[in-house]
Amino acid sequence: MIGFVALAELFEFAITFVPIAGEFIKWFTNIIVWMPVQLWLRFKGLRSDYYIAGQVIEFIPVLNALPTKTTMLIITVILHNKGITKTISKVKMATKTVKFEKAAALAK
Repeated sequence: MIGFVALAELFEFAITFVPIAGEFIKWFTNIIVWMPVQLWLRFKGLRSDYYIAGQVIEFIPVLNALPTKTTMLIITVILHNKGITKTISKVKMATKTVKFEKAAALAK
């Protein structure tokens, strides 16, 4: 999947030099690439927070020439493989539990 995204980014970089129409073609390409990548991430059980951040950057003209989608996809896979995303999720859940318990204690 990383190779697929890298090829799409290479195509987008090449099309960057086409005025006006190039931007629309890149936006269309971003949407087409986004769908299978999201499915792949979901099937693998990965959270796509970081990849979506890279995708948002891709819709900004000129910045979309940078390989942010590929970079963020690699970061997403690495963080998941190291278990960091699971740790972040546990910390968020613990924070919500503590807030709920404090609110319940104040209500008494």
